[in-house]
This record gives sequence, C-alpha cells and structure tokens, in this order.
Amino acid sequence: MKKRIALIGPIAIMVVVSIYISFSGNTVFSKADKAKNFSLPLVSSNEKLSFESLRGKVIFLNFFTTWCPGCREEIPHLEALHNKYNSRGLAVVGVSLDDASKEKVGEFAYKMGITYPIIMGNNKLIEDYGGVYMIPTSFLIDRSGTIKEKIIGARSTAELERTIFKLLIPIQKKLKVKHSS
Repeated sequence: MKKRIALIGPIAIMVVVSIYISFSGNTVFSKADKAKNFSLPLVSSNEKLSFESLRGKVIFLNFFTTWCPGCREEIPHLEALHNKYNSRGLAVVGVSLDDASKEKVGEFAYKMGITYPIIMGNNKLIEDYGGVYMIPTSFLIDRSGTIKEKIIGARSTAELERTIFKLLIPIQKKLKVKHSS
C-alpha cells in the first residue's frame, strides 16, 4: 500500500507537467507584441549583440542552459537551421541562462559545435519576453520585430522548419497582368 502511495506523487507530477507542455507548446502573440530591444555580451567575444543589429531578419531567440537535456537535444536542430537558412535571413540566437561564466558557456558551445551567436541572458531580458518558466523556450520574431510564437520545449529540425518557413518566404506582390483583346 505504501509503495502505491509513493508512486502516485511522481506520476501525478509527470501528468501535470505533460498536460502543461501539451497546452502551452506554442503561443500565438497579438500584433501588438513587439520584441524588446537588448544589447548583451556575446559568449564568443567582448562585443555585444543588439536586437537592432538583427532588424529585417527572422529571429529565432532560444533561451537555454548548458545542463538542460532538452536544450542539448535541440541544439543540433538549431545549428542545422542556422546553416541552412542564415543566408535567407534567419538569425538563430542562443540566450544562455546559465549561472556559469561566459567562458564556460563558450566551452560548451565549442563542444556542441554551435556556430550561431550566443548571448548571456539576464533577468531583465527574461522579464522583457514575458517570462521563461521552462527551458528550452524560444521566440520566433518576424522581420518587422513582432513576436509570432513562443515555443516551449525541444523541437526537431522538421518541426522548426515548418514554424519558421512561412516567415522566411518573401512576400510577393501580386502582379496585375494586362490581357490584350
């Protein structure tokens, strides 16, 4: 009897977390939800990366930590997106929420083969983006700086491609064709 009761607690927690993830996986934002500006240190150098420097690009802002299993699982997919779509206007940006130094995060990035930029996040950035309660959490931002989706949890390359593809396709103006009679 005690074994059954001991199992109910962890199972109940897993069910609640699963339900939460199922219902909160992607959040569509309203047109008023503009991404907030930031200027934060890059892990790879003494320079800073600002949101303004990314204007005109589709931005995939990925909040992660080096110790998170889901984050580690997702990184190769983010790297694949970066390699495939960077030249088409996609900017994948990692935001480390680690307490570790930027040197430690840089070592992690090197071991994982990350070539997209990584910045060191802070509490203000987390607040500016409405809170990050689970990791990984990503924000998909269109070329005009509007947050289109909040994605909670790790995704595969195919899932991420479906999410970003519609924003990468340039808007084509309909051409009026004159018919001669």
